[in-house]
Amino acid sequence: MKGKLLVLILVVLLIGIGVGYFIYQGDFDEREDKEEFSVDTVLLKASIKKSSSFDGKIKITNLKDYPIIVNAKLIDLENVAFLEKDRFELASGEIKTLNIDFLNSDNLNEDIYIGGVEFFSEKDSKMVPIILEVESDDVLFDSNIEFFPAARVFPGTRTNLDVKIFDLSQMGTVNVEVISFIKSLYGETIISESETVVVKDQISITKSFNIPENIPKGDYVCGVLIKYKDSVGTASTFFTIDKKELMKTSFDINNIVIFLILGFIIFILLIFVFYSVYSRDKLLIELRRQYRTELSKEDRYLKERERKVEAKLNTKEERAVSRKLFRKVSVRRRKAFREIERGRERKLKELKKAKKVPEMKRQISKWKGQGYNVSVFEKKARVPTEKDIKNQIMEWKKKGYKTKILEK
Repeated sequence: MKGKLLVLILVVLLIGIGVGYFIYQGDFDEREDKEEFSVDTVLLKASIKKSSSFDGKIKITNLKDYPIIVNAKLIDLENVAFLEKDRFELASGEIKTLNIDFLNSDNLNEDIYIGGVEFFSEKDSKMVPIILEVESDDVLFDSNIEFFPAARVFPGTRTNLDVKIFDLSQMGTVNVEVISFIKSLYGETIISESETVVVKDQISITKSFNIPENIPKGDYVCGVLIKYKDSVGTASTFFTIDKKELMKTSFDINNIVIFLILGFIIFILLIFVFYSVYSRDKLLIELRRQYRTELSKEDRYLKERERKVEAKLNTKEERAVSRKLFRKVSVRRRKAFREIERGRERKLKELKKAKKVPEMKRQISKWKGQGYNVSVFEKKARVPTEKDIKNQIMEWKKKGYKTKILEK
């Protein structure tokens, strides 16, 4: 029985895993089918001096076995950079490099320029964020920044930014202007603040931002400018604003189907295990129920006999001895009942091991009709009469026992 149960559980689990795999594989194939190309850059970031220049490169790979056309478009960087080309064809498996030429930084103000380049084909699209930090040629104060406790925040919450400012030129104690902001990749300023802080050698300050409730989820940039006279130092970090959730709910329809299928399989397995255990022990439970019923009948019989015997006794001494003898008889009879029940249980288990279920049922029915043969108790556990009780008192007195103590 156990072997069959394990085999069935294994088969059901394999079916569930197979169904889940095919659903997931179908979803994966669908996503893979939509992905026509890949890019080798997740984020393009550079920090340059005002008198220097920078050229970015992004490689695009055709993932399909047929040619595709990929278009490229600058987002919010039209006055800062230009693309070598904005449309190109890729043969199957071909890799091309797109050059992004930034304008001579002499023509740019010291600032942090944020945007990106969007790639799109007939079925696929990808966005590569771009952060270009332009500092003054002579940077007197620089900084680095870090979100805490994490760079993933939620709308309507408060997040903190740790800003460390370094005096690179040993200027002593001076006032510097700290401009901090949060912008989207499309140039929208979400938060902008400015304050003056006193710096000597090095200082660490904490900026706290209240993220708006209605802010769209997506990728954002937090930037800091450290200004002192003609010196401008920059620092920036990339972070994500996600929808606030009590629990992870990023289930698509396929995830829900898999969850329901696995839940149904577990439910069926639990029902089957419960039914198997119950069916396996059903006859054994019936046998024990018979034992409890017969034992209850025997207890009622002894109590009734004890009551009738005590009614014929004259003294407290005799009634005390009666209770003592009836307790002894009750213990012996219960022990005899239990021995009979254990013998029947062994017999039932032997039949069960031999898988003779019909014979088990017939035996249970036979025992139910027989009950428990109490005549076998008459020698060792005979129910006492009033004469037996008086004789027992006389016998104890002859041996020198004080039976009066039993009254207490």
